[in-house]
Amino acid sequence: MEEQFYLIWPLLIIGALWLATRSGRRRVQSLAAVLVVMTVASFLYGTLRTMHDHNLAYFSTLARGWEFGVGGILALLSTLHGERLRRTRAAAGWAGLAAIAIATLMFTDVDRFPGTIALLPVLGTAAIIWAGMPRAALSLAPVAALPLVQWFGGISYSLYLALADRHVHAVHHGPAESGARHGAAARTVDRGGGCLAGYAVEEPRGHLCHHRGDG
Repeated sequence: MEEQFYLIWPLLIIGALWLATRSGRRRVQSLAAVLVVMTVASFLYGTLRTMHDHNLAYFSTLARGWEFGVGGILALLSTLHGERLRRTRAAAGWAGLAAIAIATLMFTDVDRFPGTIALLPVLGTAAIIWAGMPRAALSLAPVAALPLVQWFGGISYSLYLALADRHVHAVHHGPAESGARHGAAARTVDRGGGCLAGYAVEEPRGHLCHHRGDG
């Protein structure tokens, strides 16, 4: 999926901006049109592909690109992020969290993912991003600002990579072996690996890039 973000989507955005410049149209409108068309096309393709082979759809760039498209469209809606909508944003944050929780707890191996059911976690994530940290009653902002939550957020990508490695091991060695021989110990190793990668690799590289940018 990373290639979509680093290669495909930037090229599409650059192409849309170039066409807008050539045709004399507004850049935001042209970019929005490209994002909407590509997002809808990718979602429809992913839905059809999931019906035939959900394993292939899961790893397909064309079938999963719409998820990045949702993020791009969300970025163009920044004008709808004012303080006047802080109560709506607070509600959106809780709705998004509920959507992700339902997907986490309810989705099983029987469900054909991604397909249409992927809308639940994707739109839930988009709702939380759009909500941000509004200053409103019942906002998720105080929870999101907790040190433990911030810490997990800081190592989230490294933790994801560690969990992905164990998932691949489980696929190759079978769920019985993975569950019987690992369990809580494996989850501890996952978190430890995520912490080590975050502090030993990502954080030093982040400081290095920051210093290079300053120079």
